Amino acid sequence: LQGKRILDRPTDRPTDRPTDRPTDRPTDRPTDRPTDREEWIDGLKGIAIIGIVLTHAGVPFAATPEILSSWFTFGAKAVQLFFIISAFLTWQSLTKHPAQTEREKVRWLLGKWVRLAPIYLTALTVYLCYTHGAAEYTYNGEGGVNAFNIIFHVLMLHFVNPYWMNTFFGEWYLGDLFVFYILSLLLFRRIQNLKQATVAFAVSLGTGFFLECLIRVSLVWAGVDDPILNVYFYNFSPLHQLPIWFLGVLMYYLLKLLRERGWERYSWCFLLVGFYGLTYCTYVSQSLVPADAVIGVAFLLFALGTALKKFPLISNPFLGFLGKHSYGIYLFHIMLLGILGKRGLPWAVRVPMAVVIALVLDIVINGIMLKITRSIYRTKNK
Repeated sequence: LQGKRILDRPTDRPTDRPTDRPTDRPTDRPTDRPTDREEWIDGLKGIAIIGIVLTHAGVPFAATPEILSSWFTFGAKAVQLFFIISAFLTWQSLTKHPAQTEREKVRWLLGKWVRLAPIYLTALTVYLCYTHGAAEYTYNGEGGVNAFNIIFHVLMLHFVNPYWMNTFFGEWYLGDLFVFYILSLLLFRRIQNLKQATVAFAVSLGTGFFLECLIRVSLVWAGVDDPILNVYFYNFSPLHQLPIWFLGVLMYYLLKLLRERGWERYSWCFLLVGFYGLTYCTYVSQSLVPADAVIGVAFLLFALGTALKKFPLISNPFLGFLGKHSYGIYLFHIMLLGILGKRGLPWAVRVPMAVVIALVLDIVINGIMLKITRSIYRTKNK
């Protein structure tokens, strides 16, 4: 009995006994830690949102050295980088989880709406309350806020009317983005390789340039000189931004090809050429090729360089944090800059304050939406 007690002691028990807990846990389970790919994406989004905020804050870039001022002003076109990244992620998503049936397409599109619409509609409501419903830029000639423009804003289809496109000088990007999501569902099966993506970019670029010239001649012929229509057709419209979207699709297939061929060692070349292109593109005003397309190609090369190899200057926690919350910052920063500007604060104070407040709003709203979504999911699965 004494020997039996000794054997029963915990220190003498065999360590290789079977257990109810599985030891071979799957290693491919989802994790909160970002991969290198997610890091470069968030890093680029962080750079883009910094450029946009600095541009809208009226930072005096002219006081900096010429090479810096010419490159810093890219913030006015940094939305193109968002389009490229969004298109890249869209093709990545549809490749991993193809939406084949009509039900799957509707479900995929609804998922995008749930991700984008709540915080967008919150920002729009706050802005209209702040301005007491006055949005002259958006509703000029439209009789103010009415049922039609409310419905189209809720559906995120406000691109259909130039006067609904840009309520607080920012959400034109969302109007284009959502129509590009719809087009992606329709065109995904027809664009399955690098050649087809290149053709789509070239066709959209040529067709868009021809139609824009036709619209410009028509407006001049009709004697119409409306600044809202001009900026819509020459910048904000989906027709003008569609080639930039296809650059993101092209990047998806090009990056896959470069990785297969082991071109990671040439990442510096892409990065430097893209950097030089962004520096040069600030001087581009009018040419045979639209300036946005030239800037988009420069952003494409710059993004390829960061995607092929991890650069700590871009893929770092600070830019990654800003990139993860860039959507909320984008929606709220203009209104916050305006409120802080009325108090006479300099841009060096307004910019960090606007970013911090926008970050808090983004985190709070997303946290509320996450709880609501989880509650609905649990109720549905009961």
